[in-house]
Amino acid sequence: MLQDIYPARYSLVYQEETISDDDLVIIGNLNKHLVLFDGHLPTYKQVKDLLPEDYRYLFSIDDVHYFMNYHDLPDHEHTQIRTVIRILQGPEAFGAMTGHHLLSWYLTNRYCSCCGHPLKHSEKERALVCPSCGQVIYPRISPAIIVAITDGDRLLVSKYARGAYRNYALIAGFCEIGETPEETCKREVMEEVGIRIKDIRYYACQPWGVDGGLLLGYFAHLDGDDTLKVDHNELSEAEWITKDEIAADENPITLTSTLMQEFRKGNYD
Repeated sequence: MLQDIYPARYSLVYQEETISDDDLVIIGNLNKHLVLFDGHLPTYKQVKDLLPEDYRYLFSIDDVHYFMNYHDLPDHEHTQIRTVIRILQGPEAFGAMTGHHLLSWYLTNRYCSCCGHPLKHSEKERALVCPSCGQVIYPRISPAIIVAITDGDRLLVSKYARGAYRNYALIAGFCEIGETPEETCKREVMEEVGIRIKDIRYYACQPWGVDGGLLLGYFAHLDGDDTLKVDHNELSEAEWITKDEIAADENPITLTSTLMQEFRKGNYD
């Protein structure tokens, strides 16, 4: 998956770093787009004459430091983040996704939600602090589930009603207040396709910086009637498919693809 970058090492240790020419810079906007230069994240050397000196250190992957800049390059071509992570390779793709997550958080947290005072960066941790009322704000991480529902040699797949992604997907959704992830699986499945599930089994998780989520992946069995009642506000379609209808992907980068490949290979019961 995208975060499986070994032997590269990801370090989110909070520290102050001075930007240098070869460091990579996350530049983008709240429309889930990033700026690429020649098919890669730009270096500081490439953009330092184009942007104000308003950089913030984010993290490192091996010896590569990643920074963000609060300012965008509106006249430069932008690429949708889902496309970015398929253009880039390995650690740089993961760095772009994680950088986008932090960039979005910083851009949407400029003022205190309690008193309206401008926020300042904490000097000791990854946080924003209100100097007026003392509120501390940490990066937003939203737990969500994705569940591969099987019925013998069939897998339930769907397509979203909205957004740019048009390939097969699995049932997914954000956890609500007071829910366990397993309860979220049951609720989302009932809401979106009108069936019941059982034997819910955790498989793996994936940080997903497109929407600031932490995606928890599960397998589950159909429980009872297989008739689908599709919520077309959420899904354009849903259907049962067999292993033979899933194309091979030997290097899936998303948890969706990983779960589907595990089903194709028979690794789900």
